[in-house]
Amino acid sequence: MSAQLPDNDRANMMRTLVARHEPQIRAIICGRSGARVLCWTTVDDLVQDTAAAAIAGAHAFTYRGDGPFLAWIRVLALRIVARSLNDRERRMLQAPAPNAAKPSAVEPTEVVPDDEAGPSTICTLAERAQTVRDAIDGLPDRYRKVLTLYRLEERPLGQVAAELGCTKGATARLMDRALKQLRTRLKAI
Repeated sequence: MSAQLPDNDRANMMRTLVARHEPQIRAIICGRSGARVLCWTTVDDLVQDTAAAAIAGAHAFTYRGDGPFLAWIRVLALRIVARSLNDRERRMLQAPAPNAAKPSAVEPTEVVPDDEAGPSTICTLAERAQTVRDAIDGLPDRYRKVLTLYRLEERPLGQVAAELGCTKGATARLMDRALKQLRTRLKAI
């Protein structure tokens, strides 16, 4: 249906599809987000980000019915939720430690992670970030290295595998084990 449409018409078609299926998109996001995501963003923001990504990708999308569209938008929405969670965790890990020596000229973005964050929120985020840093530091070397390279430095899996001297599959399994051990350590705290 959309293979012959100009990009502007494809974008309009995508807007119509997204509007028609907004309740399903919202349900996907609500079901996947959980309290960890929703404590700093809203479902509306995630729906809007999903809609914007869908419209931006409309040029490469071919409509083949509601079922395939919902499967495609589900994957897109889950990626938006995961990206939001990863971005937030990365910001928390990069937050300055509460006892760290502060430079003489501190940029506001280094101190205040969100526009609406108050002092107690900033302290809580810094404490959480330090807790995560400490838990990562306590992991075995290979676990710490795979987490740092893949999650914090955002290197591609192939590059991480090459640096560790193993296959992508082995690296993915190593990442799973590292994350499980990290979760266990964080739950114990």
